Amino acid sequence: MNKINRENKYTEQSNLWFLLFALPIFTSVYLAILGIVSVLLLLFEAQIALLAITISSIVFISLVRLLWTLCRKTITYFGGKSENRIIFLLALFFIFIWGSFNVRYVSENVYIHKDPAIYSNTAVWLTKHDNINIQSTEILGENDEFDPSSNGIEMFFNDRSRLYVQAPHYFPSLLSYFGTFFGLHAIVFSNILIAMLSLLLFFTFLRFFVSPRWALLALLLLGTSLPMIYFSRDTYTEPLTIVLIFGALIMNFLLLSFILPKVQKNNQKINRQYLLLFLLAGLLSGAPVLVRVDTYIIPSLMLAALTLALLIIKISNAKFYLLSYIVGSSLMILLGWIDLSKLSAEYYNSLHTEIISQIVLWVFVSFISISVIQVKKIHSIINNLVDKVNTRNGLLILSLILFLSFIFIVSRPLWLEVHRSYFNNEYVASLQEINNHEVIDGTRFYAEQTHLWIVWYLGIAILPMGFVGFTLFLVRFVRTKDVRKLATMIIFLSLTAVYFNYPRITPDQIWASTGYIPTIYILCCISSVRSR
Repeated sequence: MNKINRENKYTEQSNLWFLLFALPIFTSVYLAILGIVSVLLLLFEAQIALLAITISSIVFISLVRLLWTLCRKTITYFGGKSENRIIFLLALFFIFIWGSFNVRYVSENVYIHKDPAIYSNTAVWLTKHDNINIQSTEILGENDEFDPSSNGIEMFFNDRSRLYVQAPHYFPSLLSYFGTFFGLHAIVFSNILIAMLSLLLFFTFLRFFVSPRWALLALLLLGTSLPMIYFSRDTYTEPLTIVLIFGALIMNFLLLSFILPKVQKNNQKINRQYLLLFLLAGLLSGAPVLVRVDTYIIPSLMLAALTLALLIIKISNAKFYLLSYIVGSSLMILLGWIDLSKLSAEYYNSLHTEIISQIVLWVFVSFISISVIQVKKIHSIINNLVDKVNTRNGLLILSLILFLSFIFIVSRPLWLEVHRSYFNNEYVASLQEINNHEVIDGTRFYAEQTHLWIVWYLGIAILPMGFVGFTLFLVRFVRTKDVRKLATMIIFLSLTAVYFNYPRITPDQIWASTGYIPTIYILCCISSVRSR
């Protein structure tokens, strides 16, 4: 790829083309709003598909003008007009072909103990009911006692007449809307549409970082990867998680792009438009918690990165805007917590420690962010630190740290064997027995081998290329002090560190990659095209 510089930045002037470019961003915002409305209605036992969509549409329409202004004033791409338009159409064509092919193979596997059974069965229930109060006798008729056969649908311990679904409820609610309007068969096909949107959002996001031709290459890499295909053909949460995570990342990126030109004005008045934008960005950062229980950490990482960016650029009244962001994220975290603890109480109790620890981290990061943003000396310290890193020796040290981290990760199988002494997993032991292990040990966690998952599913070349590309990204953004992109890379770096060392799931491939496809696999696809 030719060297990217300021001269080949492209801003779309045509409103029609710009609408096409921005439509996936608008859709991600709408889906986040729909998630809030859906969970609220379900908590009040009044979830009706038409009502949820109507309320969400009204709220979204009221935000369209603000979103249009935000995108119109900030979105620029690398490359020229013809290149951006042609490759965008090629990306749409690939996504259409990808969806047309994979829709033929949806739900080839019939799951009883896996996630698709949980979500699709719950969706079928919600097409006929406005609540999630499932009576056990309604499953197999008038039985005195019901022994549930699915790990995802269980009896309440203290109420043997009722069942609960062990998952957050936005995703099955969204599937149920497809079933309500297009028939029950649409439930198993709908995840392909969500996956197509996730691929388009991934491509939209990457065009902020590299030229469209390399963004297209990364799209092809992600779209043809086994995890993306696997988790799209059945009703898994991964595609929707990608949509919400990248919607939040793009919103944070555009928010920083929007306020940067106005920083020099140093306007001391509180800008209501800024407050609303920060609130909306906070809501989007917390939206993934409505879909997956392991995403409560994401708002904390996004808040920490945003705080660092605001410390570098030193915007006036930053504490009020940051507080608005925190309020938005807190509302989503609270809603996700209420949904899980009220409607899946026993499942929540089994994960109580991990969920609460993530929420405590959020409270801690929020407190630290509000505290440091008000200390003027912190601004100087952060900028001095960035200046010290932004030297020849500083960048070399940064690159060396990343290289040593890479060596540490890939060498772990040679000297490390991770165990969870507090949990003896019979399923892990059965997998070992199938593979003729001499010593059967259900406490094995296999976290030391997580880098091999990238090799299996993306190819051996992607691992070193992803490392090199990420290093180039980080060094470049430090050198140019591009806080928008630096903040984004810090989020990915943090997610990578967490999931590499603590995958939080039974190593049952390919299912164990559920947490990796929205985070590490995507980062590898993004970074590998930068190492060209």
